[in-house]
Amino acid sequence: MNTKSDENRIVIPFLEGLSFPASEISMHLKDFVFLAGGLSFLTTLIILCLGRSLFCGFEVSGTISGLFCTRSLINILASTIVSLFSVAFFVNRWQAIVFDKKSFSEAIKTKCLKKDFKAFGVVLLYLVLWLVLCIGCIALENRKAVPDWHVELVIFVGISLFIVFALFLLLNFVAFYNYLQGGHFFAINKTFWPVFDNIYKPITWFFIYFLIFAYFFRIVFATFMMENSLPLWLNIFAGDFFCYFLIYMVTAVIQLSLAYQAKFLFKTEE
Repeated sequence: MNTKSDENRIVIPFLEGLSFPASEISMHLKDFVFLAGGLSFLTTLIILCLGRSLFCGFEVSGTISGLFCTRSLINILASTIVSLFSVAFFVNRWQAIVFDKKSFSEAIKTKCLKKDFKAFGVVLLYLVLWLVLCIGCIALENRKAVPDWHVELVIFVGISLFIVFALFLLLNFVAFYNYLQGGHFFAINKTFWPVFDNIYKPITWFFIYFLIFAYFFRIVFATFMMENSLPLWLNIFAGDFFCYFLIYMVTAVIQLSLAYQAKFLFKTEE
């Protein structure tokens, strides 16, 4: 016998949710390549001029045969802002292409600076949550216990709460995506139980795509970071370009996955 709660229960299809990002990217492949490729080109140029190429991380002395590398805090901050804002710019234009049915040329001309800054905040929050989660887990793994068990308990519980809180927000990040698209801010009342009921689905999607992109990044690093078959300047530029291209692809997959979840969780707002 079905109860009222069973009838109102939200079920997110697993296979369709898994394939949704890939199918949408393939349907808009030309526009995606133009958008991600153009942004990758511009971002790579700016980052190279700021001396923050990915290749700089492999050099101790600060230069690689004339490549400009710097550890200046100003340059590091500037390159970080450029990278994050480019992702925010991508998010809103990709949204316009996929869901507003605009072409690349139409989407790129869209002026939504306020929404870009909003997306910048959401992207930054997403990365900070992952940073908190990773640092917390590493801290619990490597820290040495203190003699006073009261202090030890406080430290352990405190770090654990940060980890749980970060994980909680990441699992419900679809609420922030909905806010970015004009919905209410962090509508946890509409996400918590449905996400909990379908918890294995987004987690499984994440790990499947994580393995796929880990393989792609491995190919890029093996091709451009470990091999020197191309002229050095071209090797450096291509390595950074394809890394940023993959970052935009990862962003598109995460965005589409959240959009698919939002379609079920916030359908009453449509």
